[in-house]
Amino acid sequence: MLKVKRYVSDQWSNLQGTKLGQQFPMFGLSYAGKTTLLYHLVYSEFIETIGDHSARVETFTVPNLFRQYDSGKGRGAQQKELKFSLWDVAGQTGLIPLWHSYVDGTNSKGVIFVVDSTCREDMPYAKHALWRLFGALAAKDEEEGRDTEKEDMVLLVFANKQDRFDAMTVAEVMEGLDLEGLGNGDPQEAGGRPRRKRRWHIRGTDATKGKGLVEGLLWLDWQVNGPPRSREETALERV
Repeated sequence: MLKVKRYVSDQWSNLQGTKLGQQFPMFGLSYAGKTTLLYHLVYSEFIETIGDHSARVETFTVPNLFRQYDSGKGRGAQQKELKFSLWDVAGQTGLIPLWHSYVDGTNSKGVIFVVDSTCREDMPYAKHALWRLFGALAAKDEEEGRDTEKEDMVLLVFANKQDRFDAMTVAEVMEGLDLEGLGNGDPQEAGGRPRRKRRWHIRGTDATKGKGLVEGLLWLDWQVNGPPRSREETALERV
């Protein structure tokens, strides 16, 4: 196994002039498997990683399974692959209050949240971190006089480590994070103020083998950039 430890400083300055794909920040508590997940998407293999306090960004492509490859016009009509840039943001307790700055810095329309499905005792902390992130985004919108920008933020949750015998089911992770409450605009997200409904999706994954990762990203692309053409819609629903 290849062991990787990468420290990154001032990523935005270092990336000036670099052509990135559509950018999405990826959050989660420490040891949820974010870096393993990212490196499998980039290198198509399991790479052992060491946790640190850094943020890293990687750009990669995934098969564009839900687009037509004809000569028609329109977004993605001739794209056989989709390009993504994912920001792997550290999940230590002291860094969680800063997560929202990565959403602003990347101008992203969606976020990814990774959960360790084997760690039941951490579920309350994971829920708190996730809801705190969206509460901070809502508060910033109100402060700057924006009504809907961050309310339209799409959420993709990866219930990771589903290969483990002691893993919670996807339904248990969904309940533990109260995704239905978050999606229905529960007022606790915004300090008591009701919000609009939010689009979200949860998918079970095994980051060591890459299972479920591409399908989740394709859903995210669909939500952010618009649905596939009608004849592909049925195929997406079957994934």
